[in-house]
Amino acid sequence: MLGVFTNGSTLVKKSYGNIIPRSGLYAPAVNVDTYFDANYITQVLGVNSGLMQLYDLEKLNTTDRVSKHIFDFDNNGKRPITIANLLLHNSGLQATYPEPYGTNATDLLKKIDSLKLEYTIESKFLYSELGFVVLGQVIAKLTNKTLENALFDILVESGLR
Repeated sequence: MLGVFTNGSTLVKKSYGNIIPRSGLYAPAVNVDTYFDANYITQVLGVNSGLMQLYDLEKLNTTDRVSKHIFDFDNNGKRPITIANLLLHNSGLQATYPEPYGTNATDLLKKIDSLKLEYTIESKFLYSELGFVVLGQVIAKLTNKTLENALFDILVESGLR
């Protein structure tokens, strides 16, 4: 997707590629009205930026146990999970949580904490969206803000507008 805008006018609005970039499979072409899930961008840009800023401010370390910052995140073998385990996707958490997620982040965090680990911590790699949910709540806890407000402030301080 390419968009070039100036003073409220659209100069260029073009789309390229397919929705699912896998060879050998039919995938519909992207068009200028295609919607994308911004979830992964939030994880990479928002959560990672937030963690880096908190690390720079010495409010957390990658070796910290998550339970140091989120006191009730310690059920079903989760007490040893560190910030690094969540970032490296070797925490033992499953990939995602079956719906319903709950009505807010606190409810979802409680549901994640109630889950049993899928594998022994640090024994394998499994990309986990749940790890980013937990990391987001660490950011919210350490900034004493909602995740949305914390990330907005962090990204604006970084110069993104």
